[in-house]
Formats: sequence, structure tokens, C-alpha cells
Amino acid sequence: MTRGTFFLIFILVAVVAILSYVAVVQSVKTPQEEISTQNLTPTPNPSLIPSTTLTSSPSASLVRIGASQTISILADSGENSLTTVQLELGFDPKFIEVQKVEPGTFFDNPTILLNEVDKTNGRIMLALGSLTPKKGNGVLATVTIRGISPTGPTGKTTDITFLPKTQILGSSNENLESLLRKAINAQIIVTQQ
Repeated sequence: MTRGTFFLIFILVAVVAILSYVAVVQSVKTPQEEISTQNLTPTPNPSLIPSTTLTSSPSASLVRIGASQTISILADSGENSLTTVQLELGFDPKFIEVQKVEPGTFFDNPTILLNEVDKTNGRIMLALGSLTPKKGNGVLATVTIRGISPTGPTGKTTDITFLPKTQILGSSNENLESLLRKAINAQIIVTQQ
């Protein structure tokens, strides 16, 4: 066998080896490559989509100076199963005084984590929860107010407002994002008579 023939056979074997290697590498995908090429579309869990609405009853009140009125904070959980509620409500202490805040009947035997009223700055903070998730409609809390100064002669109102720290948590949202979809404030007119 001559040197030229030997050299050609060596080149031929090298080319065949390189082509074989390329063919094998392209046909075998690593698990990570397979995962990255799959189209993964998560199925949304309806219990994690915020669908809880908070409202007040009555939604509008006429309160005389010195008279008391109880306002219920209502929850409609929609598709959510609730376990914890943090209410932070604002009010104008020039017009109304908060006399008491009590948990409602939405949760059976709720644990009260926080119940404070800042009468100077006009803040109500109530946090309550239950180990048993609850779905449906009901009274989360009641707020008893008393009129202390008229809101104005032309039907001007003062509101009890749901502040940004109001949060709703459920049994299946580990990421701790609020399930609150909407909150509707209560309007109050305080009159002299």
C-alpha cells in the first residue's frame, strides 16, 4: 500500500467519522432541548383568578348628627375559596366617628388577627381568617358609625373607602396575590336633623 493510498484511506475514514458524529448529534436531543421546544400552555385555575367583590350595605346612608348607623361589609367570593381577609378602610373623622368594628358571619368562628380603629387618621384595620376555606356570599364585618358633623347642605357625601392594603387570600394561592377583583365604597351623608 502506497503512501498516497494510505493518506486517502485516512482522509476517507476521518470524513466518515465526522459525518457520523454530526448525524448522531442531530438525531439525539437532550431532555432540556426537548422541554424548551414544547409549547407549554398552562390551564388557568378558576380559584386563583381574582373574582371576589366587596361592597357595603347600605351602599348609601343618611345619618343625623349624634345618631348611629351600622354598615355591613359584604363579600361575594365568586369562584374563590377564601381563608384570610385584610380590610383597611378609610373614613373622614371630621364627619363620622367609628364606634365599633366586629367580624361578620361569613367565616364560621373566624380568628381575628387584627382589629384596630385609628380615629385620628380615619383608618379601620381588620384582619380575620379561617382554617376552613369559604366560598359564597356573606357579611365579613360590621362597622358602627356615628354622625358628628354635617357633610354639607347640598347632599355632599363622605365615604368609607376600601384602601389599597385591603387583601383577600384563598386556600390555593401560594403566591399570596390578592383575589380581590372589585371593591365598592359606602357613601354617607351626615345631616343636622
